[in-house]
Amino acid sequence: MAQIEKEKERVFQEVSEFISLLETIRRRKYPTPHLEKFETLIKHSYEILNEQLPEYLRDVTSHVPPEEASRRIGELHFQIKTLFDVMYRALLHSSDVPQELYFLSDTFLNLCEVPKDYIIFVSDEIAMFSFHDVLESIGFDPEFWSKMYERQFYFVQTVPEFNKKDTSLDWPIILHEMAHIVCDKKGTSKRYLAQLSIRDALYIVYSAERHPEFLVVLARRKLYVNEHLADLLVTRCFAAIYGWRFLKRYVSLRDVFEPGRSHPSPSHRLQKISSEVNTKLKMPNSSRFLDQELQSWTREVASQVEGGVPDINVDDILTNVLDEVYNYSQYMLTYEQVERSIRASAWFQMLKGNEKVEEKLNKNLDQFLQQLQDQLLKGIPIVIDPPSLYFIATLDFSNIQKISELDNPTKEAIREMIADCIRLYAVQHRFLTEVLPQTT
Repeated sequence: MAQIEKEKERVFQEVSEFISLLETIRRRKYPTPHLEKFETLIKHSYEILNEQLPEYLRDVTSHVPPEEASRRIGELHFQIKTLFDVMYRALLHSSDVPQELYFLSDTFLNLCEVPKDYIIFVSDEIAMFSFHDVLESIGFDPEFWSKMYERQFYFVQTVPEFNKKDTSLDWPIILHEMAHIVCDKKGTSKRYLAQLSIRDALYIVYSAERHPEFLVVLARRKLYVNEHLADLLVTRCFAAIYGWRFLKRYVSLRDVFEPGRSHPSPSHRLQKISSEVNTKLKMPNSSRFLDQELQSWTREVASQVEGGVPDINVDDILTNVLDEVYNYSQYMLTYEQVERSIRASAWFQMLKGNEKVEEKLNKNLDQFLQQLQDQLLKGIPIVIDPPSLYFIATLDFSNIQKISELDNPTKEAIREMIADCIRLYAVQHRFLTEVLPQTT
C-alpha cells in the first residue's frame, strides 16, 4: 500500500507542474488577450484536477488488487502528463506567431460572431483541434471530468513558413482553420450525416481496412463537406485571396495541410471556391483568374498530388447546409461592401472634406480602387478592414502583372506592409471601439 500512496503522490506532483505554465505566462512582458484566455484554461484545468483527484483516485483504486490499482494510477498519470505536454508545447511555440496573424484571425471570428477562445502556435502542420478533442484523445473519462470537457478552447497550428510578416499574403490559409472553429462552435457537423461525428469519421478513414466500404464512403462524405464548408466560409468573407494562396502553396505544403485528414482534391476545392466568387460575390475577374491558375496548376503539378482515391460528390449535402453556414456571417465581400468599408474607414472620414476625393469615389469606384492599389504598392499604408485590404492589394485579380509582382520574393516589403496595415487597423479599431468610448 505504501507503493500505491507514492504513485498517487506522483500524480499530484504532475498536476502541480501546471503552476509553472501559469508562471511562465505571467512573466511574459506583454501578455496578449489570447494568452490571458489560455492562462484561464490552464488555471481552470489545474483547479479541477486538484479538486477532483482525491475522489477519482479513491474510485479507481478501491476494491481492486494492488497491480490493477497501480495500472490505473499510471494511466491517469500519463493522461495528466500528456495534457501538460500539449499545453506546454502550445505555450512555448506561441511566442513565434506574429500578432498580426492574430489580428487577422480575430477579424474573421468577429465577422462570424464567434468568441476568440484560441491560441496559435508553430508546429509541423497546419491544423485545428479543440480542448475537447485533446481530452478525448488522451482518454479522460468524459463523465467524471465533465467540468473540463465543458470548457471550449481551440488550438490552431501553423508552420514556420507563416511566422514572418513577409508571408502575410499566405495568412488567409490559416483562416480555413478558423472557419473550422466557427463550424465547431455553431455545431455545423450535427446538421448533416448526424450519425457520425467528425472525430468518428476521421477514425474510420484512418483505419479504412477495418470497416465496410459503405461506412468509409460515408465518413469521407462527412469530412469532405467539413472541408468545403470551411473553404466557402472563408471565401465569403475574404473572396479569392484564400483560393489563390491555397493553390499556390499546396504543392510545397501538402504534407502539412491537416495531415491524416481525408480531403477533397485541391482541384475540386478550387472549382467550388471559384464558383462561389463568381456567383455569390459577383467577381468574374477573380473567378476567371482562379480558373486560369487551376488550369496552369493542373498542367504542371496535379499529377504529382492527385489520384488515388477518387473524389466523392457531396453537392447534395452542401446544398442543404450552405444557407445556414452563410448565416454565420452577415458580412460578404462584394464590390458594394468594399465601397462601404472605404466610406466607413477612419482614414476616409478624415478626407470627407476633400471634395476631389469624394468626387473620385462617387464618379468611378473602379478607378478609385486602382488608385488605392497603386498607393499600396508604392508603400503607402491603407488603414481599412483586412478583407478590403486584401481585395485592394489584388484588385479583383484584373491585373496579372501586379499580382505576379506581389508574389515575387523581391516584394517582401509590400507583403510586410500588408501585415503592418492589418496591425494598424486592429489598433485603430480597438481605440475607436474600446478606449475612446471610455474617455467620452
